Amino acid sequence: MRRIFAAALVTLMTVAPLCAADVDPAVRRFVAEAAGTLTIEPDGTVSATTLPDELQPALRDAYAAAIRRWNFEPIVVDGRAVRALGHMRLALAIELKGDAFQRASIERVTFVDASGEPTSVLGPGAKMHPPSYPMELARDGIGGEVILAVETDADGRILRAAAQSGSVYANVRARDAARAQRAFGMLARASVHAARNWEIPGCRASVCTVPVRYTIQSSPDRAPFWLPAHEIPVTPEPWMMGVGVVALGADGAASSRFRLKTSVDGMEVLDAGG
Repeated sequence: MRRIFAAALVTLMTVAPLCAADVDPAVRRFVAEAAGTLTIEPDGTVSATTLPDELQPALRDAYAAAIRRWNFEPIVVDGRAVRALGHMRLALAIELKGDAFQRASIERVTFVDASGEPTSVLGPGAKMHPPSYPMELARDGIGGEVILAVETDADGRILRAAAQSGSVYANVRARDAARAQRAFGMLARASVHAARNWEIPGCRASVCTVPVRYTIQSSPDRAPFWLPAHEIPVTPEPWMMGVGVVALGADGAASSRFRLKTSVDGMEVLDAGG
């Protein structure tokens, strides 16, 4: 199984390198954004799920098995728990050491209703103009993701924003860590600058997180599903600490119906022994 996963990813190892042909022989991390569906039974268990075809079959099966172990608060309609179909947006990660598969995990998940539209007050009415892509990074084909924490007033306007965590989409050797940190800083500043003008009605007088993703489409047909990622250490701002944080999707949306009881962030799905 490890050889199968490695073979599927070998073509990604030169995507957006910080130095040409400069691949770290240690653990390499790849990330992907995936959309899927799940069916939640009246007791809160998951009976079925669908995931994208881009996932290698054995890996897709492992992710599906993990999702079916999730447990939700029952979804109640007119005083009665019902079966519900929902859409989910998953942030996935896998790790390789050399050419050997190490682990797969689910980093984050947000939910929307079966129609694909956000429910309740989270999402509709949000004014979230995307940030400008830093020209230097766009020219060099370097992308990344910034998990942006925002604090809002009673109307959903942004009071302050800062990077909570994130990564650069690149293969990075130890000697290139400073350059990766600089690239991430450029992405974080662009995200914070854009967020100053955002309005998120569903995030009122709260602290919320929004993923801001920067990608370069390397072919005229489609961007690669898996992207090499180098995690960047970030020191959280004091105002982020000790508060309940609402995780939103990239469009400021989240479902108010689907309340997951299982802890998912960084959930390991498969390891080298699996």
